[in-house]
Amino acid sequence: TPAPPAPAKEPAAAKKTRMRIEEQPWWPKLVKQKDTKSLRELAAEFPASPSAISQALGRHKLTRKQG
Repeated sequence: TPAPPAPAKEPAAAKKTRMRIEEQPWWPKLVKQKDTKSLRELAAEFPASPSAISQALGRHKLTRKQG
């Protein structure tokens, strides 16, 4: 007897993607505050983790003032 047909797969277009934080409307405000607040303070104010903020700043070659 032949095997039953495999169930239909979901369309690949249904995959969700996250928007990078640099594409968020609040990104310019965060960049203005990057030297006056810590990463934790920025993360408390904006919906992103400290590591995500750090990585996004690094992708744009933006450095934070030390000290």
